[in-house]
Amino acid sequence: MKERILVALSGGVDSLSTAVYLQKDYQVIGLHLQMNDTEDNLEEMRLICKSLDIPFFVKNIQKEFRQNVIETFKKEYLNARTPNICTHCNHCVKIPALLDFADSEGINKIATGHYAEIIQKNGSYLLRMAKDRWKDQSYMLYRLNQQQLSRLVLPLGEINKSAVKEFISKKGFDKTAKQRESYSLCFTQGKSYKDFLLEQCPELSSLENGTVINSKGERIGTHKGYPFYTVGQYKGLETKEKLYVTAIDHRQNLITAGQKSDCYHSTVEINNLHLHQAKRIEDCEKFLIKIRGKDEGTTGSIRLSKQETQDSTASNKESIKAIITFDNAVFAPMRGQDVVAYANDDTVVLGGVII
Repeated sequence: MKERILVALSGGVDSLSTAVYLQKDYQVIGLHLQMNDTEDNLEEMRLICKSLDIPFFVKNIQKEFRQNVIETFKKEYLNARTPNICTHCNHCVKIPALLDFADSEGINKIATGHYAEIIQKNGSYLLRMAKDRWKDQSYMLYRLNQQQLSRLVLPLGEINKSAVKEFISKKGFDKTAKQRESYSLCFTQGKSYKDFLLEQCPELSSLENGTVINSKGERIGTHKGYPFYTVGQYKGLETKEKLYVTAIDHRQNLITAGQKSDCYHSTVEINNLHLHQAKRIEDCEKFLIKIRGKDEGTTGSIRLSKQETQDSTASNKESIKAIITFDNAVFAPMRGQDVVAYANDDTVVLGGVII
């Protein structure tokens, strides 16, 4: 009898393709994680799973999702930080929810439709970039620990997105293959993050007509409320000339603006580290460093806090910090943003959050 595997099903082409790919080697069990009340494709997923002879379950995680994702998202923006909330969600909500359900059913392995690879090297599980570099999502998974990585299967890591669509279309799911990809946050339901924040926190409307200053502290214009801006942004600033946000003071609802060149930085400091390959950092290798998920990355070096040189993928440690030095200055690194470093074999070495 084939080993059972629990596959996360969202209703999209990637998760469905994952389930169908894995049917060759596993007995697939489908699980949809319900995060809100407005999901309208549950019945369609049930019918698809029935046609594939895949048992289908739904796990309601709305409470956990609100507490750990939506509230964190709000808190970060209210503190003038720019989070990549998907990395937090994968580590704290989605993967744990899948593992909890798998444990309740006596299932060892879980699978998702993320574009990344997991390999074993020197007794450890490592994340590696996907073959399809444009779709690579290893950045989104860097916070996963060894226990999570050891049970996770990612079959799309070695496949290009175009081939995935072609595969699922030939299997008779042409409608799914032609779905438009969504790049918005799943919980904003198509709204901009500004509209979502205003809906969740109506009091933010009182922050309109905030002050914009230059590097000398001189008042040069107004803005519509600090939570609606990030470093490097120019739209929405009411100034005489085109300027870019260079700093945000959330306590005073104050934004500093300057030239685009002022938004470039050669170093950042990060904490909440997830160290996957500390030895390579000790050896002073050069790394490819990404400050955004779709970032091509730039080369640079890493210097860890002196007392911390041990791998610690199991949990975050506030005391661990690292200085990232880029070979070429990067545009608009922002507080709260995730930074992920890769070795020359495309494996994740380290990830953390800009302080």
